Amino acid sequence: MIQDTIPFTIAQNYFVKNTVEAIENPKIETEAAFNSYFGAAATMGNNGKPTAVDFTKEFAIAIVLPKTDNATTIQPVALKKDANHSLVFEYKVVVGDKQSYTSRPFLLVLVDKKGEGQVRLKKVK
Repeated sequence: MIQDTIPFTIAQNYFVKNTVEAIENPKIETEAAFNSYFGAAATMGNNGKPTAVDFTKEFAIAIVLPKTDNATTIQPVALKKDANHSLVFEYKVVVGDKQSYTSRPFLLVLVDKKGEGQVRLKKVK
């Protein structure tokens, strides 16, 4: 039974490094581990800086899909704590039109360490 809803923040302006095949554990707890998977993708403008991550206060949850030539987005649905005190991150994958290039869809969210627990991913329709 799912109990508590946990707040999270979507991290912006990062990319999955080309050397990453898959992420074994969706919960990333250190800057070194984070930097092995993701690079900063700064852009111009007020919202161009990557979201700051402070691993002393928060951890990241990452969903990384295989490369695709379809426009694909991963939408967060909810982060909840279940009866076993595990975190269940529910997400939806939306597949759009074919593109002339491939991309690596991913979603990166930040969670306060107060919401500590094992992380389980759950794809919903």
